[in-house]
Amino acid sequence: MEGGGAVLGVAHSEAPSGDAAIPDQSQMQVDGPIALNRSAELESSDPGGRALKRKRASNGPAIATAEKEALVAGCRQELQGLFEYYKEVSGHRMQLEGGNLSSNAMIGCLLEESNLGLTKLVDEAFEKLKETEGVSVASVRSSVLLIGQRMMYGQSSPDADVLEDESELSLWCWEVRDLKLMPVKIRGFLSGRRTARKKIHERINAIRCKSFLFTTMSQLQSSKLIFLWSL
Repeated sequence: MEGGGAVLGVAHSEAPSGDAAIPDQSQMQVDGPIALNRSAELESSDPGGRALKRKRASNGPAIATAEKEALVAGCRQELQGLFEYYKEVSGHRMQLEGGNLSSNAMIGCLLEESNLGLTKLVDEAFEKLKETEGVSVASVRSSVLLIGQRMMYGQSSPDADVLEDESELSLWCWEVRDLKLMPVKIRGFLSGRRTARKKIHERINAIRCKSFLFTTMSQLQSSKLIFLWSL
């Protein structure tokens, strides 16, 4: 306001007597517009600020959308790589070899790293062991549930049957609860693959959390921009 007052003071200063009392036309042409322009700037400061705010707000969604699309693309690419890597550390099927293996040990070799549902796994194991004395579908099923557990290394679904679901995105994998049941020469190999699968699972969860947080932040930002636009 001090600048505006100074200009108005110059325009209305007391004129000297005589010919000098006539204001210089060039000075009037300079001082008048300056005073009017500054007054107009002061009077329109609020509408101008609001227009600027709306203009900035209008740029927000476009930036947020671009960032979100870039994040989604990056997450998809990384997930695809993790799923491909999972195939390398799962699905190894062991062949039953001669030796003094117990019934549970043989079933353990058949279930380890299988992605089948319980019913299919039991049927498959029974087909390979049906010539063994005392083996039945019921006994195989009991052994599978006793010595094995079905792990999920991918994306879970609240409605999925943990024993029968075969969704590819869930990355189901049967594992023997205690590796000591397996032949000694294969334990280290299986342990390393389990560690790799656990790391894959941790990374998948981290990506999902990052994507969820970004989506939440985008929604909050959109709500804030809508509020600013309404001002």
